[in-house]
Amino acid sequence: MFPSLESIILESCSNLRSFYLGHDTVEYPCLTELTVEGCPKMIAFATSSLREQNIKTNGIAPFFSYKVVFPNLRKLVIVGNGYWTTIWDDKLTFDSSCELTLLVVKNCERLLNVFSFHMMGKLDKLENLQILNCESLIEVIGLDHGLNSTESTILFIFPKIRFLILRWLPKLKNFYSRSHTTRWPSLKQLEVTGCDNVEILAREYLSFSETFGESQLEIIPSEQPLFWVTKDTFSNLKCLLLGANGIMTEICHGQLPAQYFCQLTDLRLRNIPNISATILNSFIQSLPNLGSLVVREAPFNEIFQCEGLEGEEEHPGAPARLTELILIELPELTHLWKEEYQAGEVFNNLRILEVWKCDKLENLVPSSVYFKNLTTLLVSNCHRLKNLVALPTAKSMVVLKKMRITDCQMIEEIIAHGSDDVMDGILFSQLESLELGCLPSLSSFCSGNYAFGFPSLEELIMRQCPKMEIFTKGELSTPMLRGIQSTKGQYVGHWEGNLNAIVQQLFTEKVFPSLEDLELSSINIQRIWHKRLLATPSCARYLTCLTIEGCHNLNCTFSSSMMESFAQLKRLNIVNCENVEKVILIEGLAKEELMSQKLFRTLEFLLLKDLPKLTRFCHGSYFEFPLLRILRIESCLTLDTFVSDAQGNDSEIASPTLFNEKVIIHYFVLSVSLLSLH
Repeated sequence: MFPSLESIILESCSNLRSFYLGHDTVEYPCLTELTVEGCPKMIAFATSSLREQNIKTNGIAPFFSYKVVFPNLRKLVIVGNGYWTTIWDDKLTFDSSCELTLLVVKNCERLLNVFSFHMMGKLDKLENLQILNCESLIEVIGLDHGLNSTESTILFIFPKIRFLILRWLPKLKNFYSRSHTTRWPSLKQLEVTGCDNVEILAREYLSFSETFGESQLEIIPSEQPLFWVTKDTFSNLKCLLLGANGIMTEICHGQLPAQYFCQLTDLRLRNIPNISATILNSFIQSLPNLGSLVVREAPFNEIFQCEGLEGEEEHPGAPARLTELILIELPELTHLWKEEYQAGEVFNNLRILEVWKCDKLENLVPSSVYFKNLTTLLVSNCHRLKNLVALPTAKSMVVLKKMRITDCQMIEEIIAHGSDDVMDGILFSQLESLELGCLPSLSSFCSGNYAFGFPSLEELIMRQCPKMEIFTKGELSTPMLRGIQSTKGQYVGHWEGNLNAIVQQLFTEKVFPSLEDLELSSINIQRIWHKRLLATPSCARYLTCLTIEGCHNLNCTFSSSMMESFAQLKRLNIVNCENVEKVILIEGLAKEELMSQKLFRTLEFLLLKDLPKLTRFCHGSYFEFPLLRILRIESCLTLDTFVSDAQGNDSEIASPTLFNEKVIIHYFVLSVSLLSLH
């Protein structure tokens, strides 16, 4: 049947019970790939009516019977089945599945084991083994009930397996239930996650009798770990991932010698219970070739320790070859390196640093830490950070290419403003991408008056930084930059080649982006509008109603140079402000310019009330109110005239009148009380 068939894929066949129904042996000599996914009612690959009835009655049957032969099968993927408890029959022919290189078993809720004992000689070509989310799995290799339980320890060798993943197997007790050891000479990556019912790694020990010349391993099967470890067990392991495993006694107590993982370059730990920072540091230090370290969801308050080392000694707190450090969700982490210890070259080889969700982290690194080879720096959700790095650290980041700082509530500046003079400025010569997002307290990249150079910066993303008024105070160079993006590819503002100018522009535009009604009441301010607002006519483009009341330190409310921003203002109320002397301060406008403008061209209602020091609306030459309908002036005892050219005291006005030819109001209702016109 189908002698040339090379691939079978059975997907989402909700009522499929078998691929073949009959009594004959089924052989597919050319089949190399078989995938069964989403076939929850599939009892077996090949079955008969009688066998199907036996399965329903006894409830135990392998997926592949001995009558199914795949001499060239290389890839087998089985996902989502709740019927069978084993995959292969014990009577499987020798040449079936012997070419298998990839096996993935996932979401098989009744599966008790993956391999039968008799298959061990047939897996010499297996390279990738993944067993995932099988809630009933007890062991990887099924027990051979015909084997004498008193026989010597069995050695299982998997000569070509390079990737082994055991993930979310809550009932897994051991690899094989009787005394055994394993060897994985080609294994490069090992992941064990969510296996709470078994010790993961333990040092292989010898019985007392070996001391006297016998080489018998004394192992109690019920107490076996998942892996007995010697220097030969994982001789070429490069990447180790351990996460959410309830029993990790020997790692937690530092009982695994350094030579057991001498080739390990990548260590990833997640949700590790019952392990102290001291033991973690000891384990990390035992890995001489460690290049990448990822730690997440753990209670450590520190990662690298250097207790007992003082002064100028060399500190082995972090592995010398470490190039990547990623820390995620460490709620107790307070520092990466203690301030009181000299860092020396501790992070000199680090290329990638990522810190996420470390709520107690107040200081990324002290100023003694240098990042001479750092290319990527990502920090997010670290809400106690007030700045990122100090000036000396920033100056060391000469090869940094990407920096992204997001969602840090308290960060005020990226580079801390220190007392050190930086005469030659700070140059981020290779920085190409900078992202600053969701930083509600950020006011500038650096508040110090230092020169900054970004000769390679091409991408700057800024979003939700409401206090960011200026990028830097000192000289700033960004020759490759073409604008600011709110998200990747979405440019904002009007770019004219000046980063500080566009940051100021965006700051002013986001102050009142859509505000229509503004009321300021009883606040201690000397001025309302920041000088930088004056440069952006659109800062209050939608404002129609403005009320200022009880602001006793205020001297004036507007300057003439910013009146264009209030093009839609219809109602203006100024009430009970003790020190207001004039409403508009004329600055920078010649008489001709004033006459060409209608400064309040949309104003319909004006109220001036309880302003004891108000002497005039403004010093000026010409004002027109084309739409003013109601003007109310109450309790303004020092008001002499509405507008005046005089810049001196009130006595300079010979015959004060409330209105003169300089004030043009087309039609209005006037209400005046308690004025003091001489």
